[in-house]
Amino acid sequence: MPTERTALHEHQNPAPTYEEGNTSNKTDFRLYKIRWLFLATVACQNMATTMITVSFSPVATLATQYYKVSGNEIDLIAIVPWAFNAAGMFLAIYSIGRFKLLTSIR
Repeated sequence: MPTERTALHEHQNPAPTYEEGNTSNKTDFRLYKIRWLFLATVACQNMATTMITVSFSPVATLATQYYKVSGNEIDLIAIVPWAFNAAGMFLAIYSIGRFKLLTSIR
């Protein structure tokens, strides 16, 4: 009696095996310049957000005295870039699913 296979088993790909001298299973990767641009953009955004947060701490008390505002209002300067970063992350996740970008990454 044949066993039933689940949908999970039907879609699994076997792991590639690499034998010495057998290069037919190797995958050739293509390099896309736009991916490097995207990576550089994300890295620069994360560095800028981190620099704002790190440089903010030593001057927080001076800024509250100079601008005559509360500490909570000054804290927003460090929180807002992280909020935009999180919103951008969710937008990126949506875009990857919506425009089928995951297959272009592989």
